[in-house]
Amino acid sequence: LNQNSAYDFAYCLLWLEMFIRDRFLTFQVIPTLIDMMLSYPWNNFLHNVVYDIIQQLFNSDIDVAINRKLIISVFKDAHLVEAILEGARRNRISSEDVRHIRLGYMGHLNLIAEEIIRLLERFPMEIGNLVQDHFTEGWDQFMKEELSESRAKESMPLAGGRPSARRMGMQNWTSLDSANCYSNNDKHSVATS
Repeated sequence: LNQNSAYDFAYCLLWLEMFIRDRFLTFQVIPTLIDMMLSYPWNNFLHNVVYDIIQQLFNSDIDVAINRKLIISVFKDAHLVEAILEGARRNRISSEDVRHIRLGYMGHLNLIAEEIIRLLERFPMEIGNLVQDHFTEGWDQFMKEELSESRAKESMPLAGGRPSARRMGMQNWTSLDSANCYSNNDKHSVATS
């Protein structure tokens, strides 16, 4: 490829990206995906796709008009905050049920909520002022309770942390002399084999 071909290729990719984002807006793709996410609480592939699209969008250049329109559409047309609150409500009901099952999309909804927080921290005036009507007391409660609880759980080590030798009834192997590790029978079987 020569330099002009590389520029042409890059321009085509940029044009294609903007075209796809325009189609997302025109055909209301993101609101449909968010509705599907709540309709299929166990479809992890779908949840990953929805999270990935929202994360890429929220981290895109908001000076580009189509990006800004799509971000605002996620709040106004897709009702993202309301969808997260509805998902959390359904999860509470499921968790309080006899089987105490946490719905499969909750991890992704929490990740999306974290992306919302980061977006509004980065662009409080440019985006925050335009979408503030969607943040209700329910959002504040979700952040204080469910999101805080999720953050606390995720910051803990898996399986309760590293086991200690004392709790496990194990001895400290580092202080043993390697010559004394085997019984007489073990030494004999090792020597004859």
